[in-house]
Amino acid sequence: DPAAVATATGITATAAMGGTVISALVVGRLSRRVAPRWILAASLPAAAVAATLIPQAATIPTLLAAWALFGLTAGATTPAIFAWMGRLATGSSGAYALLATVNMLDFAIGPAVMGQASVYSLTLPFYLAAASTLVAAFVVVFTGPRDPSRRPTMSSPLPIEREIDR
Repeated sequence: DPAAVATATGITATAAMGGTVISALVVGRLSRRVAPRWILAASLPAAAVAATLIPQAATIPTLLAAWALFGLTAGATTPAIFAWMGRLATGSSGAYALLATVNMLDFAIGPAVMGQASVYSLTLPFYLAAASTLVAAFVVVFTGPRDPSRRPTMSSPLPIEREIDR
């Protein structure tokens, strides 16, 4: 029934986006107190698990839960990446330029790679996403740059916030 499929798709998308928004609000604030690198070290493997659960879901409630978990991890990842890059970009925009470049490459290359993978199997893109997320987690934990000693807290705003407050 097309109506049931459309309803399930809408509810699933809402669960994923709801998880993303809630997580981004909470983790965005938390990223200022805790080293964002360690938030990434936790959220990226959780995203990989969620990506592998999605094609395994046998029921609609399981699928909703898997997409909600994926949304929560996506919402945790984005603010942590920006907080980490903000700490690394001391006086230059090099880190932000790198982040923007990687982000645009993801939007350009991701659909092409995942579209080609879906030709072979509809579940393969999820497993490729999980694998690339685990690689990113490895890079963050073991080879990524360390957080600088400057650690803003909730009571000490970031430099950009001081500029806005003036």
